[in-house]
Amino acid sequence: MSATTSTTDAPPDRSPKSWWHDLAGAANGAASSFAVSVGGGVLIFAPLGAEWLPYGIVAAFIATVAGGTIASILSSTPVSLSSPRAASCIVLASFVATVNRAVPDLGPHGVIALTSLTVVTAGVIQMLAAAMRLGRLIRFVPFPVVSGFTHGIAISLLLAFAPILLGVAELPRIAWPRPEAWQWGAPIVGAVTLAVIVLVWRASARLPAIFLGMAAGVAFHLAVTALAPAFGAGTYVSPGLVPSVQSPFLYWEAVPAMLRDPLGPRLMISFALALACVASIDSMVGTMVVETAYHVRSQPDRDLLAQGIGNAIAGAAGGAAIAYSVVSVQAARSSGATGPLVAPMAGAGVALMAIGCALFLESVPLTVLAALMIFIAYRLADPWGMALVRLALRRGKRLDPVARESLAVYVLVAVSIVVLDMVAALAVGLTASAVIFIRTMNHHVVRTVAVGAGIRSRRLYPPTVMPALSEAMRTVSVIELEGPLFFGTADRIAATVERLPRTVRYVVLDLRRVQALDSTASAVLARTHVRLRAEQRVLVLSGRPEGLATVDGSLPPAFPDRDRAVEWIEGRILEEAGLHPSEAAIDPEAIGKLLGLDAEDTRKLLAVTEIRDLPAGDAVFREGDAGNELYFLLSGRLSIYLTRSGKQGTRVVTFLPGNSFGDVAFIDGRPRTASAVCDVACRVALLSRPGLDRLAQEAPDVVARIYASLALDIAGRLRNTDLILRDELGA
Repeated sequence: MSATTSTTDAPPDRSPKSWWHDLAGAANGAASSFAVSVGGGVLIFAPLGAEWLPYGIVAAFIATVAGGTIASILSSTPVSLSSPRAASCIVLASFVATVNRAVPDLGPHGVIALTSLTVVTAGVIQMLAAAMRLGRLIRFVPFPVVSGFTHGIAISLLLAFAPILLGVAELPRIAWPRPEAWQWGAPIVGAVTLAVIVLVWRASARLPAIFLGMAAGVAFHLAVTALAPAFGAGTYVSPGLVPSVQSPFLYWEAVPAMLRDPLGPRLMISFALALACVASIDSMVGTMVVETAYHVRSQPDRDLLAQGIGNAIAGAAGGAAIAYSVVSVQAARSSGATGPLVAPMAGAGVALMAIGCALFLESVPLTVLAALMIFIAYRLADPWGMALVRLALRRGKRLDPVARESLAVYVLVAVSIVVLDMVAALAVGLTASAVIFIRTMNHHVVRTVAVGAGIRSRRLYPPTVMPALSEAMRTVSVIELEGPLFFGTADRIAATVERLPRTVRYVVLDLRRVQALDSTASAVLARTHVRLRAEQRVLVLSGRPEGLATVDGSLPPAFPDRDRAVEWIEGRILEEAGLHPSEAAIDPEAIGKLLGLDAEDTRKLLAVTEIRDLPAGDAVFREGDAGNELYFLLSGRLSIYLTRSGKQGTRVVTFLPGNSFGDVAFIDGRPRTASAVCDVACRVALLSRPGLDRLAQEAPDVVARIYASLALDIAGRLRNTDLILRDELGA
């Protein structure tokens, strides 16, 4: 895999103003990381009981401050923040529940210690994968699998935390609610928290909405309990107990006996593999979001290694697993942060916030954390997946096969995340990926890459604009693709585009030989389009293979063939240069000048010609017609087409006023080999064979000059036809 640069921008400004932006960004990122860590932390050891919730919060803080800071410093992208994410916390909670059921004699402290060892093992697996240069392979996971994964996590969070928000559950876990235990204060506090989060989030991206909502919920609860001490809001988490949490992460006495039992290593390795995969996929999704939003480049293997080292350090210190936190990165970047010290400052900020809460905050209602986790679940909802569901509901049985397959995989993975444990759900997702891979098969997708002035459309332009157009076409590239584009090959498209010279401003992806695209390929095309647009470059598609349309409609401009795409680019280039090829009508007398005739000879020619007006779409002649007339275009725009299966097919050339056409059949007397169709309303001058015969009797030298001029035109068009045939036959 070839490494890419981390960003396309100039080196970051180190002025005092930029340091202030970095400090503000670090504060924003720390606030978001703190809130997300608290919310995710309560999940981890919830299966052990309410008294063990603070241990999960401590593990999340350790992971953010230690592992997250190290991973962020080693990352390939600037302003990279990592912390425990909902997906990895759900995996750890599933592991805790499984071990607690399978080996009840281990005890809570032993379970916690074994959890830390599992995090270390997951980090080692990530480091080994990075050493094997498997980082980019993570991007090959099909988009329906990734979308199903994120939505499954979101649904799991809703099922776990919604009962707490409603006051009918005491712990964050998927279980039947207990209406008899209803705490009427919990929905009120949760609603205030959620309302503040949503309002701040909509008001400004520069403010840490999740942290401010959490603070507002805690403040509201303190104010109400000060006025009404009997006010209850359900289960509470006590940050004040955090300092008294001893070091259960170093309680290794029970672990060796557990590892001697075959069940122990099997559980630990299987969940460590699942944790490594989930954290890596979660990081990959977050990295792609940041790449598109902030126009940076990442190095997948380096980032995977950084995450592995961070997880190994976090687990060794008793922390939870980390992953790339797109929420925290967005919070930091919204304040203008760009420097390398943002991550260490954010880690220090999380540590200070944790200490402050432990010293000054007696308790936090769990419903507050439930509200922020429900908001995170909402933010996890992938727009692509939601658009796919809406498309399926709208079209029903009319859904095309590619979208139907994507929907099936998406639903299967999402349901597996909710119904099965994370290891089994991950196996389902990987199996679905393998099945898609086997069906579509790997294929070399890039057929040819062309750059330069040799790229031209079949439209004829006036000689006055040709020099400037030929020079400007050096900034155009055509990449011809072939075979099916799917999750295993789509990333090669982006890599090929990135290798183009920086002087290339227009990129045409020719999809004529592409049989089909899956959802991942469409997503890659859309992402490449956004990236090039941010670089003031243009991506254009030609050809419309099955599956091209994305469910969210974010693809670049698409044309039926390469010729039309290149013509569109030529038009933009000429417009930018202030050159407008004239389509103005010419007088019939101008025909004489085009043929090299003087005024008297022109008068003789016009005496035997006929003027006709035709509306747009009309055919001047069709393939197979008798070739008894020669035509001169006086106004409008007209194209010559080959016919395929009785329908209008390949465009051969487009004429502007001042060109002759229909000359080959007129000379040899055989039927027409193509059709001439008016693109717009046209006026033509017609010279019939009887008219030419009369002219030959009156002025034979005029006819000789007409034939000489036609011979030169035919020779030029034969060369153009040779290029068309080579293109059509793939020579």
